[in-house]
Amino acid sequence: MRMLACLSLFCFATGWLTAAPVPKQRLSTTEQLVGTWKLTKSDTDNAGGYTFTVEFSKDGKMKAQYMFNDSTQTIEGTFKADGNKIEYTLGDRGETLTIEKITEDELIVIDPEKKKEEFQRVVAKK
Repeated sequence: MRMLACLSLFCFATGWLTAAPVPKQRLSTTEQLVGTWKLTKSDTDNAGGYTFTVEFSKDGKMKAQYMFNDSTQTIEGTFKADGNKIEYTLGDRGETLTIEKITEDELIVIDPEKKKEEFQRVVAKK
């Protein structure tokens, strides 16, 4: 009897240890976008020398910020993300971007003119 109890306990313990992990819940595109992203590379014909960041919030609002020399311009707008598409409006301008790649810290989008923009997630300073 004691042997049977030990065997049962052993089977239960090893079954518990070898059970499949609970799969991670897949985040929606909006959840993946939430945060601040900094433009690192662009196919546009800009001369450079500026910093561009965009901040997405979970309530569908966004804020773009251009910093050039000592000047900063901020534009607020809205966005809607679905699948691999981001439809946004900033000020009086809007368009739909196609997401080529999105990870925890990298975002690559293609605009309607087929120009690629690459972003890195900005990590909040502690």
